[in-house]
Amino acid sequence: VVDHFDRIQSFIPRTYPRVIQNRSEFKNARKHVGGLPITSMLLSIVALVAVTSTALVTFWLRKKPVIQYAQLEFLTLLLTGLMFVSIGSLLMSMEATDGRCIAGPWFTNVGYTLELAPLIVKMVAIRQLMVAARRLRHATVSRSALIGAVVIVTGIMITLLIFWTVVDP
Repeated sequence: VVDHFDRIQSFIPRTYPRVIQNRSEFKNARKHVGGLPITSMLLSIVALVAVTSTALVTFWLRKKPVIQYAQLEFLTLLLTGLMFVSIGSLLMSMEATDGRCIAGPWFTNVGYTLELAPLIVKMVAIRQLMVAARRLRHATVSRSALIGAVVIVTGIMITLLIFWTVVDP
């Protein structure tokens, strides 16, 4: 180690040890950001409007066979997740405060969980049906079991977020 100390130092980042900025320095640095926050805020609002309009159309057409076959409960979970992701991205595009720094990742992570967990659970159920059909066996998949799996995955995510918020807000 002593012979190669200069080589070892090359692996340490130049910014180590970190310098903690106080709030006034951070706020002054945020004032000169440019158009990125405005663009991300506009895209978040567009996504929020798109998800809201899709949710309204889905609710309006809920009696149609295509919505019934797609299972309205899973469409609702998917659209709720997309709305949470849109709200989270809107919060993260605004000026940072303690509340927004916590709420943004919460909305985004819970949103992605509500968006992706139903899709994965539904794909697993379809795979189980395909395997049963290949073996010429009868298979049933209950909606309560599928929704229960989504609730368990979402509960795990919320538990991790609570732990993260308590340990390192």
